[in-house]
Amino acid sequence: MFANTLPSHRSRRLVLILLRLPAASARRRPAARVVDAVVTARRAGRPVVLAIGGHVIKCGLQPVLKALIEADVITAVAMNGSAAIHDFEVSLIGATSEDVGAVLHAGDFGFAEETGGGMNRALKAALPTGIGFGEQSVGT
Repeated sequence: MFANTLPSHRSRRLVLILLRLPAASARRRPAARVVDAVVTARRAGRPVVLAIGGHVIKCGLQPVLKALIEADVITAVAMNGSAAIHDFEVSLIGATSEDVGAVLHAGDFGFAEETGGGMNRALKAALPTGIGFGEQSVGT
């Protein structure tokens, strides 16, 4: 359903593969159970909170998350620090600033001054308005 909103070829291909699996397939059953639980929760007026790490954003799924949030399927997103960093960078410049594999061994991951400074300035600017960290995220 959201395959056409995916920016990367790999992500689009994965979703299309999952959608083509027979409903009774052992590989599709866990995903189908999640979808059923989300639909049941939203029909009952209950919230659906998505907990994610950085690779969800880094791999290009930001448009899918945005569509699910705008459709009121996902009502809240809990993310770790790397997800917040990648979300900020992708929203700002369309890409992330670091190649994790290339810098992680040196202990340099997460030290981009521009990202930290930009996020801090945005948080300071939002503070007087009462907007909390993350209330205006995922591609806005």
